[in-house]
Amino acid sequence: MNAVLKPKGKQGGWTPERRLAQSRKMQDQKIWLKSTGPRTVAGKAASSKNARHTDYEARREQRAELNRITGYLRLQSYYLKTLSFQTRKGHLLPAAAQILLDHELNFLENELDKAEWAVRYGCTLADNIVVFPNLFRRDHYPDG
Repeated sequence: MNAVLKPKGKQGGWTPERRLAQSRKMQDQKIWLKSTGPRTVAGKAASSKNARHTDYEARREQRAELNRITGYLRLQSYYLKTLSFQTRKGHLLPAAAQILLDHELNFLENELDKAEWAVRYGCTLADNIVVFPNLFRRDHYPDG
């Protein structure tokens, strides 16, 4: 590839002389020793809000909702992978490992119930989320 050439003429930027002069000026003024920031409690409270947008709280709530939904979806995915493993290869495990797998699935089912409640009743964005259907739960099918 060919490099793009810059047009000749005044390029802008700082010359070494200008950079040196500015450095000396800053060393003489030592502005970093004079800037203290807000001193009063009211000033500190006001300056703490400088970087916030007008919709800061709304964005924060949306982020929290999305985190709940994402956590719920990750938990769903992990539950399905674990359940799939149990149905395909669980019978090949030793009895102790099968018991541990059952305990893990029970734990995940309880966590899914909690997360589902948080998504359904704690989120306004959850109207577009299809919650985990109960027919995939192990207790929906009889053993056999």
